[in-house]
Amino acid sequence: GRRRKGGRRERGGAGARMRVVQATNATCTSAHGGPRATSGRRRKRWEPRIRKKKERTWNTNVQAVEGELEEGRTTTQRTVAVSAVIVSGVLNLVTHKLALVPLANHIFFLAQFMTVSYVFIYSTTLYVRYKRGYVTQEMLDVPKKTLVLAGMFEAVGLTLGLLGASGLPGAVLPVFSQLTLLWQLFLSYSLLGKKYPFTQLVGIAMVAVGVGTAAIPGDSSVTLNVSSCATYLIVYILSLGFPSVATIFKEKVFKDAKATLGTDLDIFVVNTFSSMFQGIGVLLFLPVISRLQGVSFRNIPSYMSEGFYCFIGQGSTYGVDSTGAPFFPLLYVGMNLAFNISVLRLLRSTSSVISSMVLSSTIPLTILAFMVHLPLLPAPRPVGPMFWPGVGILFLGLGIYNFHKAGPSKEKEG
Repeated sequence: GRRRKGGRRERGGAGARMRVVQATNATCTSAHGGPRATSGRRRKRWEPRIRKKKERTWNTNVQAVEGELEEGRTTTQRTVAVSAVIVSGVLNLVTHKLALVPLANHIFFLAQFMTVSYVFIYSTTLYVRYKRGYVTQEMLDVPKKTLVLAGMFEAVGLTLGLLGASGLPGAVLPVFSQLTLLWQLFLSYSLLGKKYPFTQLVGIAMVAVGVGTAAIPGDSSVTLNVSSCATYLIVYILSLGFPSVATIFKEKVFKDAKATLGTDLDIFVVNTFSSMFQGIGVLLFLPVISRLQGVSFRNIPSYMSEGFYCFIGQGSTYGVDSTGAPFFPLLYVGMNLAFNISVLRLLRSTSSVISSMVLSSTIPLTILAFMVHLPLLPAPRPVGPMFWPGVGILFLGLGIYNFHKAGPSKEKEG
């Protein structure tokens, strides 16, 4: 343990080496402000700044990651919502035509049964969600005036739509159903004051043209005879406007509730109250609907009794063929329920026009579904020669529309 210091050897072993190290540190500290100075005044002065900079960097990174995750969740939710609307929309149209076979002469009974079923299912689901805390009291206290109007318009649209579709060939229904898109565009502009870029208008027009082209039947024998179906055609076209108005009202309810509550309104709140008012509306329009079906007001009780027996498959009691009941009517009610929920989910995250365009894209798929031999329906007909070109025009229109997002809605002055 000898060490040379200043040219001399020094005894002392480990203790001497420690003293040498301490002396060296003291020299560095006095000459350059080393460890002692850093751990003292400078460290106290720089540590808060460094800590704040690290916190800002961390918060920025966290916000960026959360933004990416939120955007990913939103995209996934919208993709699932669009897929649900397409699948349930196709099945809804197919089961709708099947349910009208045994109940073609009892449209009002089917409409009222659907309304009562919706009120029961929606209100039960709403009660369960309220008890579990998904629905708050503030959500239940939203203004009901707009929902009253939505329910009344839905009542008229439902009954008139069933009545008009019962007297029209199935092959022409997809063509005329595209008037819903034009109804939505007109009402969205006139009621909500929305303005859309020219490219979006071109896209909407291409969707309507594409779907109409794809729905051209290949068999000329199924073309519409306007002279024999004029009444049903007018009724069906008018029926498309009423649910379009109801959709605009529901979109307004969702936006107003989010602005007031700061969160999305639960869809079962809208469904429950609008279905209640829809049921009231169906009853109020009972005299008009019964007259359209050739039933006098005093014969309505027997008409409802006959409709009930046809619904449960016992129409032979009144000498009426009710083949396919009750399976297909119940299947239609279930699919229509799923369809309404999926459309409202999509409407809550997008807009009424986008929802209508997604519904428009289901029409070619519906025509393909009708090419399969279905029970109770005539033999399937092949698609027309313009089917695939129409599909191409339709999806090109969807692409042009989605190229730009919808412009901000501006309320009209005055």
